[in-house]
Amino acid sequence: MCSRYHRHALCPPLTLTPDAFTFYTLKLYKKYVVHLDPLFKRYPYFRKPFRNSIFPTCTFNCGSCVVTVEHIDSTNIPFGLCAIFSCGLYDPRKGGHLILFDLGLVIEFPPGSTILVQFGTLCHRNVAIQADETRQSCMQYCPGSLFHWVAYGFKQVQASSDAERAFFEENHEEHCKHAVGLFSKLGELESHRQCVFNF
Repeated sequence: MCSRYHRHALCPPLTLTPDAFTFYTLKLYKKYVVHLDPLFKRYPYFRKPFRNSIFPTCTFNCGSCVVTVEHIDSTNIPFGLCAIFSCGLYDPRKGGHLILFDLGLVIEFPPGSTILVQFGTLCHRNVAIQADETRQSCMQYCPGSLFHWVAYGFKQVQASSDAERAFFEENHEEHCKHAVGLFSKLGELESHRQCVFNF
């Protein structure tokens, strides 16, 4: 059963489905809800790409052979997750691998797979496929500018007070600790899942 703290701090006022994002990163999910709900309420003509997804933005890469170069998606929320879906007709043992340079990982990424990764801070790319194969992808993510817009009271940074700007532009160590704290520890996951999903 939820404690009062858990109910207030972790359980979003939404009907949740046990997807991978909410199943493993409930506090981060709550952070998305707190920042994005006011955005969609203030601008009701805004629409998320997928009704059952928390992500406000997506990109479809529809070429016949989608390959990315080594990069960081630096405009994304640094502590946020990105959901990458891969599809097409290719042999994942020979190509299409996801490389996470900072972690020293090369991951087989078969067609139909989805992965959640912090692409806003991790350098990554994918491996080319064979000449007669096809690969496409879809990426769901959240631009950091949307969080900024809400945090600054729906106005540009330049229109904010000195105190507001100082709060967000200084105290980097505290902001980093807060971001790391949005990820549940293994020992906390079961109680957080029971709180939200009741199982």
